[in-house]
Amino acid sequence: MQKMKKSKNKPRTQRSIEMEEERNEIIRREQEKEEKKKNRTTGIVNSMFCLYSAAIAVMSWLFDYMGILAMIAMVLGVIGYRRLKEKKGRDYYGAMAGMILAGLRLAVTLFDLIRAL
Repeated sequence: MQKMKKSKNKPRTQRSIEMEEERNEIIRREQEKEEKKKNRTTGIVNSMFCLYSAAIAVMSWLFDYMGILAMIAMVLGVIGYRRLKEKKGRDYYGAMAGMILAGLRLAVTLFDLIRAL
């Protein structure tokens, strides 16, 4: 049988423990910064869906012939609405406005198509 070797691990000093805690604190702060940056980017993307929905819905009333812009605005509004369902802020109501305007435009376009037949 082989003899087991003695461990050469020495007890850690107070200074090494403090340095490790400092390193862990720095790593934790960096992770928090990254998380905040990620949350901010996600918020910007979510708000862009809503704003584009409202803008394209208004453009559909000005330039649209067959309702294509209104359909795009409706899709963007639904995506923005679903992403911001929990927190109802300015962007949430922008998505609602875009969906309403796009829906009205689609209804008017559909009515015009039926009347033309």
